[in-house]
Amino acid sequence: GEGIRFIRREGRGELYISLGSEVAAQFALPYMTQALRAASEEFPALRGLMKAEAEMCQGTCSVSLSFDHRSTHTGASDEEIAVTCSKLAALYERCRAEGLGEEESIELLGAEFHTPGHIFTCVERRAGLA
Repeated sequence: GEGIRFIRREGRGELYISLGSEVAAQFALPYMTQALRAASEEFPALRGLMKAEAEMCQGTCSVSLSFDHRSTHTGASDEEIAVTCSKLAALYERCRAEGLGEEESIELLGAEFHTPGHIFTCVERRAGLA
């Protein structure tokens, strides 16, 4: 909690956790633009809200879903954000150590986390997070 408190106090704004592409692949996490594009079929308002790729600083967006760990109350406090981050890292390590596949990993992710949440994820691309 203290480390998160320092980051939020000194850095200001939203807090993102960067995920390696292998972490995103383990849980089949989509980029936000992919999720919004798929949802825009059912919710047409999303079509007009999405940025064009040419408007993005990198040409694409590396933001994915936001999470809270299910054990948290609101997920917004520094302590609860720290819990969410550490539990996500622990779940990834568990899935890797046990050799779990995508389907099992996704099931465990849903059992431990919910979205939307207060910790946003930014997924590494092949060229990095530049």
